[in-house]
Amino acid sequence: MNGFLKDQPKLHQFLRFCIVGIICTAIDAGVYYSLYRWTGYQIAMISGFFLSLGINYLLNTYWSFQQKPSVRTAVGVFAAHCLNIFVVRMALMWFFIHLVGLDEGIAFVPTLIISVMTNFLIIKAVYAHDEDSALHSIH
Repeated sequence: MNGFLKDQPKLHQFLRFCIVGIICTAIDAGVYYSLYRWTGYQIAMISGFFLSLGINYLLNTYWSFQQKPSVRTAVGVFAAHCLNIFVVRMALMWFFIHLVGLDEGIAFVPTLIISVMTNFLIIKAVYAHDEDSALHSIH
């Protein structure tokens, strides 16, 4: 299996990205579920977001995409995650809680699933853009 992954670098990168995502999602969810009953879902969600964001950036930069940190990727990842938390996730939580009528603990699940998919697309584009810029500056 390991030989197969070495022959498929993009698949290997995607699998590393997914592992980082699982770790950071678990951190995010753990913080959320630890706090939301005492602080409300907004504070719990933002707290989990910022902790997992820092870990996510470091793991994806060094391990998933095997790049050096740059201002461009840091700003891009931060902007993507802010868009995700403040627009996508908050809107979805509000929708599921206030319009659909789900409990805050249950509403987190579909919100998380949808936001992970949108975040993957944005983050992949950020790292690909930085990688392309680095290649063009060499030539």
